[in-house]
Amino acid sequence: MEATQEFKSVIAEGETFILIDQEGFGEEFSMGRNKIPFLEKDGQFDGMPLDDQLAIEAFDRLKRRHPRYAVFGWPCFWWFDHYKNFHQYILNQSECILSNERLRIYQLM
Repeated sequence: MEATQEFKSVIAEGETFILIDQEGFGEEFSMGRNKIPFLEKDGQFDGMPLDDQLAIEAFDRLKRRHPRYAVFGWPCFWWFDHYKNFHQYILNQSECILSNERLRIYQLM
């Protein structure tokens, strides 16, 4: 899978990242890396946020676990239009280091 290779070329083994993909990608994204699914409950994907505010609050909670990256997979690109305030929040908190039709990877500040 091309997205997996792109992901691995940007995020080194041992790094912690938040994955926003609605479980669209397989476990190859977590091999050797510390994946935090978004939204998350007990380490598992727990569905989509009801609104922007809940997304921002959940993201802030996950940031306490010190992820270096937020990774959006293409199954969630519609979030950029639907959760506009959350998307703006991500843009204000990070730098986009990879953007294509498969992935958007943000390095968190």
